[in-house]
Amino acid sequence: MTISKLFRPPRKEDVQASIGACLENAERLMDDAVQLEFQERGGARLAICMLAQEEYAKAFLLYMVREELVPWDFDLLRVIRNHACKHLVAIVMEYIDPEWDTLDELRAIINAEYDLEGRFPPRVSSALNILYHEKIRRGDFFNDNDYDPGVVAVAFGERDMVKQDAVHIDLDKSCRVKNAPMDVTRDDAQVEYERGRRYASIVTGLVGPDAYEGLQLKKLKEATKIVFWQKYKPIDWGTDN
Repeated sequence: MTISKLFRPPRKEDVQASIGACLENAERLMDDAVQLEFQERGGARLAICMLAQEEYAKAFLLYMVREELVPWDFDLLRVIRNHACKHLVAIVMEYIDPEWDTLDELRAIINAEYDLEGRFPPRVSSALNILYHEKIRRGDFFNDNDYDPGVVAVAFGERDMVKQDAVHIDLDKSCRVKNAPMDVTRDDAQVEYERGRRYASIVTGLVGPDAYEGLQLKKLKEATKIVFWQKYKPIDWGTDN
């Protein structure tokens, strides 16, 4: 087990301040997106909303650092700076705070969670395993048939490409226009805006003093404590920080 990449534990107040900075920046981006709401072409708005989503995912990862669920190390810092990784994190965020409108839907979510008997749903399990084994440990197991194909696509940048295509012209091998931002509609942008608002609700609900822990979050905490700390031996850093 290597300890060479483990940073000195950050101060809780510094982590909290960084979470606040990410949330503030995400909200600024979402406010900018509101200003573009009525434009027929939605490319710029869509891209801004997806940038905000990445900031919310970054804040969620920092929340996990604050709660000592994942170690603050070189690998995690690399993940935080990687766009595809943040979209994988978003899959986990959606899992811990599932959407429901009626009590029957809520009961179905709870019953499905108990039916899993401690396992994660395939999509979430794939996201977590890819994040750890491929993105952190760099295991190069992308030929593993157990991974959800849709999640593998996210890991290879499919969601990030949606953002890129919303602002850049893409060309094919014949030097013809393959994709143009003009193709992005107002409805496309609205979908990403609503997704951003959902992520805002998830993260702000976690970082405050009255955070609620559902079944999904408790399971995630237990799993990450076991998996993400297994590569490090205990280190006595002393009291200096």
